[in-house]
Amino acid sequence: MSNNLDKDSERVIKELSELHRVVDSIDAYIFTKDKQGRYTYANQKVCDLFNFPLDEIIGCDDSKFFDLSVINELKVNDLKVIQEGKLLQSEEHNILAATGESRYYRVVKKPLRSKDNSIIGLFGLAMDITEQKKQAIKDSVRNEQLLKNQQVLLQLTKESFSNQQSAFNKIVAVAAARMQVSRAIIWLFNEDHTALVSQSLYENGAVSNDEVRVFAKEFPHYFRLVNESGFLSTSDVSNHPATQAMAPQYFKPLNIISVLNTPIRLQGKVIGIVTQAQTDTPRQWALEDEEFCRSIGDICAQVLLECERKQAAEQLSVSENQLKNVIEGAQLGYWDWEYKTGKHGVNDCWLRMLGLLRTDIKSHVSDWDSLIHPDDKQRVINVIEAHIKSGKNYIAEFRMRHKQGYWVWIQGSGAVVEYEGNTQNPLRLCGTHQDISERKKSELELEQYKDNLETLIAERTKALEKALDEAESASKAKSEFLSSMSHELRTPMNAVLGFSQLLASDTDAPLNEDQQESLQFIIDSGEHLLDLINDVLDLAKIEAGKEDINLEVVDVAEIIELIESLVQAQAKQHSICLVKADKSKCLKVIVDSRKLKQILLNFASNAIKYNERQGEIKFSYHQVNDDKLRICVSDTGTGISEELLPSVFEAFNRLDKGNSNIQGTGIGLTICKQLVELMSGDIGVFKNPEKGLTFWVEFQLA
Repeated sequence: MSNNLDKDSERVIKELSELHRVVDSIDAYIFTKDKQGRYTYANQKVCDLFNFPLDEIIGCDDSKFFDLSVINELKVNDLKVIQEGKLLQSEEHNILAATGESRYYRVVKKPLRSKDNSIIGLFGLAMDITEQKKQAIKDSVRNEQLLKNQQVLLQLTKESFSNQQSAFNKIVAVAAARMQVSRAIIWLFNEDHTALVSQSLYENGAVSNDEVRVFAKEFPHYFRLVNESGFLSTSDVSNHPATQAMAPQYFKPLNIISVLNTPIRLQGKVIGIVTQAQTDTPRQWALEDEEFCRSIGDICAQVLLECERKQAAEQLSVSENQLKNVIEGAQLGYWDWEYKTGKHGVNDCWLRMLGLLRTDIKSHVSDWDSLIHPDDKQRVINVIEAHIKSGKNYIAEFRMRHKQGYWVWIQGSGAVVEYEGNTQNPLRLCGTHQDISERKKSELELEQYKDNLETLIAERTKALEKALDEAESASKAKSEFLSSMSHELRTPMNAVLGFSQLLASDTDAPLNEDQQESLQFIIDSGEHLLDLINDVLDLAKIEAGKEDINLEVVDVAEIIELIESLVQAQAKQHSICLVKADKSKCLKVIVDSRKLKQILLNFASNAIKYNERQGEIKFSYHQVNDDKLRICVSDTGTGISEELLPSVFEAFNRLDKGNSNIQGTGIGLTICKQLVELMSGDIGVFKNPEKGLTFWVEFQLA
C-alpha cells in the first residue's frame, strides 16, 4: 500500500509539473493576485518580463515592477474586478520600473472565488500588443501626411482618368510644374526587378510615353538602393555612391546634375520610383520637396491600386469565406436553426447587425420572414431549399430591415450540420451573416467613380489590409494550434497509458480480476483515443499541404511481402486465413514507399477488423492498361450496401459500422485517399461477387 501511495504522489507531482510546464509554454502573461493586489502566482513569461524569479514576485504588488506613473490605473482596474465581481477586458499601458520600457497589453481580469463563492482575488491574462500600437501610430502618421497633400490630390483628381497611362501623364506633368524641373519620369520595375521601365516622361513642357529601360546589371549600386528604399536625394550625381557609375553613360548626356527619387510602394514593397531631375545647375532638395514627391509616389500607388481594385475585391470575397469559422474575431453574425421545430438561436453580433435586442425577436425562424426584404425573400428561400436537396454549402446576398427602418445588405452562408439517422432529413442548419453594406456601397461608388480618387483608395486600402491581416492571423493561429497540439495532446495521453500499464504490471500489489478488466478498458480506450488524435493531426497536416512526398521506384512484391508478415499475427488472433499474393511477377511502381505501406496496412487492418471468424484476407496485384499497376486487398466480411460505397472515403463517416463494438476513428480511409492523390494515384472499392469488399489503389508503373 505504501508503494502505491508513493507512486500516486509521484504521479500527482509529475502531472502538476506538466501543468505548470504547459502554462509556462503559453504565449501570454498569466498571473493571480489577492484582494490587496499582491501576486500569488505568475507564469514564466511574467517572471521573464519582471526579470525576477517567482519567489521574489509572490507577495509583492505592482509598485515593485512598474513605474509609479501607471500604478494608479492598474490598481483601479484590479479594484473594479474585485469590488464588482465581474470580468474586465481592457488595454493597459505599463512602464517597467527596472528599464523604463513602455509596453501596451490587452488584459482580461476576472475574480477568483473560494468554495463559499466569496471573492479572494483575481485571475489575469495579458497579451502584448505593443507592436500593434506602434503600427497604428505609423498608420496615423501616414494618414496625416496624405491629408497635408490633399491640395495636390484634389488637383490631380479633378479629371476623370480613363486609364493608367493618362493618369501617369497628368501626374508627371503636375509634379514637374510644381517642382519647377525640366525633366520628370515615372518608372516601374519589370517582373523580376532586373530593369526599370519608364511609364511616363515629362521633358521641357511635353509628355512622352516612349519606353526607356535602365538595367540592374549595368548599374548595380543604383538598383540596390532603389530596391531597398526607393529614395535618393543628391545635388551632384557624379559624387553620390549610387549614381557615380550612371553619371557618364546616362546623366551627363542629358545634362542632369541633381536627382530626387521617391518610391512607389505597394504592400510595403518598392515597385517603382518617381524621378525629378534638375539640369544645368545643381539643386539642394529641400525637405518640403522630398515630402511632396513622396506624396506623388503615393498617388501613383493609388492609381495602380484602383486599376487592380476588381481583382482585389474578388480576393477579399474569398478571404471572407475562409474566415467563416473565426466568427467572433471577424465580427460575424452566427445563427443556429433547428429545422423541425423552427427554433432559431443567434449570437449578439447577429442582433447588433440589425440594431435588435433579444426581446425584439421570437427566437424562431419566422423572425427571418419579417426581416428579409420582400424582393429578396423568395430568392433566399429557393437558395436554402436547393442547398438542402444538394447537401452543398450555400452563399446568398440579401437585404434585412434594421430596427431604425433602413435596409442592411447581408451575405449569408450556411450548411446542414446534422441529419436524421434513418431518413437523412435535415435536423439542424448553422451559418453566418456578414454585413456587406459597405462593400455594396463601395461597388456602387466604383461604378459612379468620378472625382474622389484619393478618398476611395484610402477606404479600400484600409479594408483590404484589415482583411489580409485577419486572414494571416487565422492562418497563423491554425498553424500554431496544429504545432502545439501534436505534443500537448499526445503527452498527457501517453502519461495515462504509461501509468495504466504500470498498474497492470505491478507484481507487488496485483489487481484483482475486476480491476484488471477495468484497467484493460482504460488502456484500450486510451490507445483508441491516441490513434484518433494521431489520425486527426495527420489529416490536418495533409489538408494544410505540409505532408512531404518522396517518390521513388518501389518493388511491389517486396512491399506486399512486408505487409503480409506484419498482419499475419493479427489475422491469426482473429481466426482469419491470410491468402498471400502471387509474387512471381516483378513489377515496380513510382510511389512514396512509406506512404504505400501506411495505405496497405490500413486496408489490411480494416479487412481483419470487419471480417468474419474463419474468413479470408487476400493480397493481389496486376497490371492495368499499359502503364498502371493495381494492388488489391480483399476480405470475406459482411461488407456494406452498394449505395454507401461512394461515402466510404469521407472523414469521420463509419457508415453502418458506427454503432458496432469495433473501434475505429472513421478517418483512416480519408487519409489513405489524400495520400494516394498526393502520389498521383487512384483509389477505390467494390463489392466482391460472393461476399466482402475489395479495396484497391493504382499507381504509375516505373
